[in-house]
Amino acid sequence: MICYDSEEEYNKVGTELIKLIKDRTTVTVETKLRKKEGKPIDVLLTVALVDPNDPEVGMTFTAQDITEQKRIALEKEKKERHIRSIFQATPTGIGITWARKLLDVNDKLYKMFGYTKDELIGQDTEILYPSREEYERVGKELKRIIDSKKPGLIESQWVCKNGDIRDIYMTFALIDVNDPSAGVTFTVQDFTEKKLAEEDLYRLNQFQQTIIESADVLINVLNKDAEVIVWNNAAEAISGYSREEVLGTTKIWDLLYPDKKYRNEIFAIATAIINEGQKVSGFETVIKRKDGNKRIISWNSRDLLDESGETIGSIAIGNDITRQKEAEKVKKQQVHFMQELIDAIPVPIFYKDKDGIYLGCNDTFAEFTGIPKEDMIGKGVYELYEKDIAEKYNKMNTELIEKGGTQTYEYYLRSVSGQNRAVIFNNSIFTDIDGNVAGQIGAVFDITERKEAEEAQRKHAHFMQELLEAIPAPVYYKDRNGNYLGCNRAFETFSGSKCEDMVGKNAYEVYDEKQAEEYHHMDRELVKNGGTQTYESEVVYRGDRTERNVLFNKSVFTDMNGETAGLIGVILDITQRVRSENELKKQLHFLQELMDATPAPMFYKDKKGLYIGCNKAFEDMTAHKKEEIIGKSVYELCQNDLAYKYHEMDMELMANGGIQIYESQVENPVTKSRQDVIFHKSVFTDMNGETLGLIGAILDITERVRSEKLLKKYSEELEHSNELKDIFTDIMRHDLLNHATVISGYTYMMLSSEDDETKLKRLGKIDLSTKNLIELIESAAAFAKLESTDDLEFEAIDVGNMINGIIANFEYQAEEKGVDIRIISEGPCTALANPMIEEVFVNLISNALKYGSDKGDIGVRIEDADDNCKIAVTDSGEGISDKDKPLVFERFKRVGNKSIKGSGLGLAIVKRIVDLHKGKVGVEDNPEGQGSMFWVTLKKA
Repeated sequence: MICYDSEEEYNKVGTELIKLIKDRTTVTVETKLRKKEGKPIDVLLTVALVDPNDPEVGMTFTAQDITEQKRIALEKEKKERHIRSIFQATPTGIGITWARKLLDVNDKLYKMFGYTKDELIGQDTEILYPSREEYERVGKELKRIIDSKKPGLIESQWVCKNGDIRDIYMTFALIDVNDPSAGVTFTVQDFTEKKLAEEDLYRLNQFQQTIIESADVLINVLNKDAEVIVWNNAAEAISGYSREEVLGTTKIWDLLYPDKKYRNEIFAIATAIINEGQKVSGFETVIKRKDGNKRIISWNSRDLLDESGETIGSIAIGNDITRQKEAEKVKKQQVHFMQELIDAIPVPIFYKDKDGIYLGCNDTFAEFTGIPKEDMIGKGVYELYEKDIAEKYNKMNTELIEKGGTQTYEYYLRSVSGQNRAVIFNNSIFTDIDGNVAGQIGAVFDITERKEAEEAQRKHAHFMQELLEAIPAPVYYKDRNGNYLGCNRAFETFSGSKCEDMVGKNAYEVYDEKQAEEYHHMDRELVKNGGTQTYESEVVYRGDRTERNVLFNKSVFTDMNGETAGLIGVILDITQRVRSENELKKQLHFLQELMDATPAPMFYKDKKGLYIGCNKAFEDMTAHKKEEIIGKSVYELCQNDLAYKYHEMDMELMANGGIQIYESQVENPVTKSRQDVIFHKSVFTDMNGETLGLIGAILDITERVRSEKLLKKYSEELEHSNELKDIFTDIMRHDLLNHATVISGYTYMMLSSEDDETKLKRLGKIDLSTKNLIELIESAAAFAKLESTDDLEFEAIDVGNMINGIIANFEYQAEEKGVDIRIISEGPCTALANPMIEEVFVNLISNALKYGSDKGDIGVRIEDADDNCKIAVTDSGEGISDKDKPLVFERFKRVGNKSIKGSGLGLAIVKRIVDLHKGKVGVEDNPEGQGSMFWVTLKKA
């Protein structure tokens, strides 16, 4: 017993040992033992018989110190009882759920909805929702909260057992954010009848934290050492400083107020407020954010006290009012702008309160009345105007305030000059933000000039009537029902009645039935359709009983609302014009007869290409009557291939004007054969010179075409004679050239062996003449051959390589003359050409050497010219005059230095070869100085 903590523990173990001996089984028992130094410990004893068949042999046991385990278990049990106590005692409904099944609820929750605890535990929460849709909606929100691992609030409805529907707030939070399967705890607040006290919400730490973090104001809590212990999301957003930078430090104020002088000033003001025993409220400062931007903050601050009243820290709530301040500034600007806007309005404007006291006016009103704004504001009409005027204003003001809406009336207002000006007051009430009448605003329109204008208008109306009377043509006007409203004297003559006798009457009361019916019908048509109406008629002037051709010009007139009020008509005597038109018709008939007598087909069309007339010959040619032709296009009368060409040529003539002559064909509609014709066409215009259409004549040239075919036959026979020319060319090239070559050879031999200067001189002339003869024969033969050539075979030729080869052949001549031949190329250029093209550049470079100056360079430039290669050979010789440039490519034309001998065929050969290549050749002045530049363009391969 000496080891046991008490006799009771000793006896408890003894009882278990007796049971061990009796049952002969192992027993485990907890007890309390005492250490040697007297400290009690909890021990777990496990005892067993050494020999179960013989208890007397003895027992074996193990002892495990479970003091710490017992302490932990006791603490856990105590905490669980505490939590369970809170769980049950909290006046808010609390529950635990997983997979939307209720695992546990407190008494408050099941009683709140009229259930027992057993009726809810294990049930799906769907039984509490008024509809499946609401159940699923909350499920989606709950999933979002679980996924975020943060507490969340959901507003919904639950149904009580008795069927009542209650509006609730539910706050959800994971029991273990690291293990969502541990379940979700939730609170339920019934706010159908009342809201739970704010203190209940703060009992839940997670919900309290949610409120702090979701607040849109800066919340900052300091401990007694002035270290930051709370720095919410809004604080981070407003200041730009994170929790990590701020929590546990005292440097935040140095960061927000880096200017030490400004920081000391605001701290001094805040300290003074606190020392006076007041709370800091609405205290505005300017902080500097981390990014350097400034924000205006309104602070509310107070100390935090413990239960004994000792200060343990402070809380400061800062509201970012930067935008509010900016809005206030904008509002002030708007008010200023509105006043500026009102002042800028050229119409006098004033505004009063509902008692008729002036609140303000614009500059125009002050200037108009001569009363400064400051003398007007705060005063009534009796203090500013004469009694009779004031009474009128006051009466109208009172009436407007009582009835509301708007008010318009004419009166007069004394101007700054002392003159009573006729004005119109346009007044309207204005209301306060609650919609109550707050006063009136009025605009004053000076109508003095308008009144004067009305008088002038009356005089003008009289003038217009006099003017109407002076019009020689009959003029009348009626109302929309056809009753006469008035007329001029000329109409009295036309109608045979006085104006005053016709006013108020209709046509049936003035004219005979037939004439009245016509007038009435046309008037009714005009009033119905609006606009204007013009038509001709034959009438009898009732004044002199003569028959006249007249033109009625009528138009409706409208009232101020734009509605047709009546019509006005003018009657023009066109008797003479009708006679002239009849004469014109006779002339047109004569012209048509004249055209029909013309044997050549003739036609005329409008500018759209539609036929508007033709002669008899054209009818015969097309086998259509004139009536069938007029209004149709060529596509309706001719085959498509011909019609397309006719139309294209017509449109070209219309666009360009003038005359058009061209050959084409027409088809005989009977035989379907086609005839060769010439079209002669010309546009015709109106009096202003604008094209109205075209007129054309068709000439049959079938016989001429037959003659041309005969000429072609003769041409072919002539071509046979060209063969004789080719034979002559061959004779000249072979026979004459052979003899010239023999002469040249013997001359060379004689020059080599002769010493006599006179003979050498004569032989030199023979040698030169012989060389010129050989060159002439070769050039003439080459040109003749080119003249008979039309088709060439082309291949891709590298122009640069070709030119380099030619230059190499002229090295000796160039060196002898001291000339440098340079090639300038922008890059490779391949032309589509026949090998004979080389002859062109041999000729051009040879000429450049002949006619260029000594020591002067020759340039050969190869350029890329879009789809062509351009090759230019430039020399520095005397050049070619502008008048001679067009002649250089003609046969036997030589210009420039006459001392240099040549055949006169070289450049003609160049041009012929280039023409066969469909290229171009030309000559210009050397752009870099003296001399000429010959250029050639060839198609690229």
